Amino acid sequence: MSANSLQVNASSAIDVPSEELGASSRGNIGSNDLLIVGPGVLGRLVAEKWREEYPGCQIYGQTVTTNHHDELIKMGIYPSSKQTKLTYKFPYVIFCAPPSQTEDYAGDIREAALNWNGEGSFLFTSSSAPYDCFDNGAINEVLNLIKHYSSNSFLF
Repeated sequence: MSANSLQVNASSAIDVPSEELGASSRGNIGSNDLLIVGPGVLGRLVAEKWREEYPGCQIYGQTVTTNHHDELIKMGIYPSSKQTKLTYKFPYVIFCAPPSQTEDYAGDIREAALNWNGEGSFLFTSSSAPYDCFDNGAINEVLNLIKHYSSNSFLF
């Protein structure tokens, strides 16, 4: 490329699959609209209950891959991949993505929080297990479970 040449990159939404379009292409975000970061098992349950509670709302799902976008569309969830820049902020954001799907989990949580407009709620979810600690000491997941598993029954 010569010193006087100019390179321009342009894009268009023409012929782009609907699941790859950002939230801006769907119109304004309503007061009960929801962004689910990680619409897997938990996220889909949340979407189902949310739609019951707020009929007519828009639900968006942000994923790492496009593998399940067709399923999300059938559920009425507007999917987008993590790489798609969302141009609107949402009043309700729930983060339910597992740390196993990313190299920068804290960064992903930060990005999800940046998609929240400060109204409604931002909810971070995570999974763990019950731990038995009565002395406010440090808890080691593996040792604590081994120590108590042989003598106690866990009922859930």
